[in-house]
Amino acid sequence: MKKSLLLGAIATIAMSIPTVAHAGGPPVENFTITTAESATVPFSGPCTGSGWVTIDYHDTFHVTDFGDGRVVVKFNQAGTFAFDPDEPGALNSSGHYRNGDTTVSTRSTFTRTSNFIVQGRDEAGERVAFRIHTVFVLSNGDVRVDVVGVECG
Repeated sequence: MKKSLLLGAIATIAMSIPTVAHAGGPPVENFTITTAESATVPFSGPCTGSGWVTIDYHDTFHVTDFGDGRVVVKFNQAGTFAFDPDEPGALNSSGHYRNGDTTVSTRSTFTRTSNFIVQGRDEAGERVAFRIHTVFVLSNGDVRVDVVGVECG
């Protein structure tokens, strides 16, 4: 949730950067923010059930404002995880994950594409993996949300 709030704040900042009419050309403004942190948070995965996950991660946010109404925000978070399930008898798991997101906005559209990929092993050595791919589009007042895929295994 902390990441979602931070991403929302970055996107809001990016979209509030003053823009001027500009016929193509290079970006008017670029900036990158990087962080590295650890957190323990509640988690409910599509293939793992609910529990608590401890993550160590590195975030990179990059914002490009083209000055003509186009703004691109890219987010990437990669790190390691240790998952402790709530269900009695369920096995703990650990591994690596990546959460990536690209948001492109213009004067009339907003598109967000994201991927969340998890790969690891449980205490018995069995593979734990899932991938979620989503697309959110707001265009001329119409909203479309596609969960393009949830894959387990």
